[in-house]
Amino acid sequence: ITVKATPKDGYKFINWSGDASGTTNSILKTIQDGDINKTYTYKANFALAGTPVPSANDIKDTSMTISWDAVTAATGYDLYVSTDSNCNSSYVLGYAPKSGTATSVSVTGLDINTKYYYKVVAKAPDNLTSSSQICNAVTQKGTAVVANIPQPKTPEYTGTQLELITAGSANGGTLKYSLDGSNYSENIPRATEAGNYTVYYKVFGDSNHNDSQVQSLTVSIAKAGCVVTSPTGKINLKYTGSAQELLETAGAVSGGTMNYSLAKDGSYTTTIPTGINAGTYSVWYKGIGDSNHKDSTPVEIKVTIAKVPCEVNAPTANVLTYTGNSQALVTDGSVISGAIKLQYCSTQDGTYTDTVPYGTNAGTYSVWYKGIGDANHEDGIPVEVKVTIAKADCSYTAPKALSLKFTGSAQELVEAGTTNDGTFYYKLTLLGDYSTDIPTA
Repeated sequence: ITVKATPKDGYKFINWSGDASGTTNSILKTIQDGDINKTYTYKANFALAGTPVPSANDIKDTSMTISWDAVTAATGYDLYVSTDSNCNSSYVLGYAPKSGTATSVSVTGLDINTKYYYKVVAKAPDNLTSSSQICNAVTQKGTAVVANIPQPKTPEYTGTQLELITAGSANGGTLKYSLDGSNYSENIPRATEAGNYTVYYKVFGDSNHNDSQVQSLTVSIAKAGCVVTSPTGKINLKYTGSAQELLETAGAVSGGTMNYSLAKDGSYTTTIPTGINAGTYSVWYKGIGDSNHKDSTPVEIKVTIAKVPCEVNAPTANVLTYTGNSQALVTDGSVISGAIKLQYCSTQDGTYTDTVPYGTNAGTYSVWYKGIGDANHEDGIPVEVKVTIAKADCSYTAPKALSLKFTGSAQELVEAGTTNDGTFYYKLTLLGDYSTDIPTA
């Protein structure tokens, strides 16, 4: 008889067992006379015809995806992942094996930059299996990361090198810094001059990590305050009519330049301020900082240019004799310098006016005068001029002697004289006393 093994779809014939052997799927059995009524067992052994062909893709630092085409007749698959090249020990947790029906599995929990071995076993009923070859794939390096970001400091200019940041830290490599984005060092960046700085930093990965991306932060070294030695104002300045410097010493600035102005919010220059007119001046000064120093706060100094006395030509006393009319007592003086005009008064401390004083009656008069100064000159000190109006000679009609005869009674001896400029007085003896009474006898 002929016995033939025909596999189902997806299977293949392997060999015979039992009362037959061989690897061909058809056998011929010759029955002898003595073989009648005997039982023969012929078992055909089958296996899955297909074999999984896995491959790794989407390989990352801690994961990869292993995929394969479906095997006909397979009802499931076992995926083994290991660091053992024979893939029979040192399995990745969860993959010793990972069983299922999917033909693509995302493998996670892997170590970075590590070589892994994997195989896929297709399974069918009756414990039939078909194993792939052992394949391998290497996970990518991890990316180094900044664990603690470096922090900017807030330094102020000192003239020496200053650290710009506090150090950060890294996982998976060494954190390095740069001020130009090209040359990196583990040393903390330093700078001296005031200004803004960009500090670049990145992690240089170790053997299992790639470098991190470059990051940056901005740090400023603040300007320091300039140190000002104060100028001093001049004292005892007096008006001269010419410009005079208002400062005795110019002062000095460490870290900048001394500047001056006559107004707090005015324009500042390095020129020492001057003044011409009498008055009090506000001299403002401040240090204008250089590139490493900030300007100082303006400070005020008060400086005074004093007025000087004005000068005048004195009025002259008029030579006067009584006329009965009001007469100017002096001839007006004149201004020499710094005076606006002359003013007069009859008393030293009285009210002065522009009018020259007048007098009528004979006598001695006090005429006080002073110069009235302009904005740059003081009023003059009052000065006295004495002026006299002399008495005038009086005019009169002399008394006339009378021609008299004895009457036995007292008789006036003269006819009374007359005058409009005074009063007649009479007496009978040289040494006697005068009287307004006409003498009698």
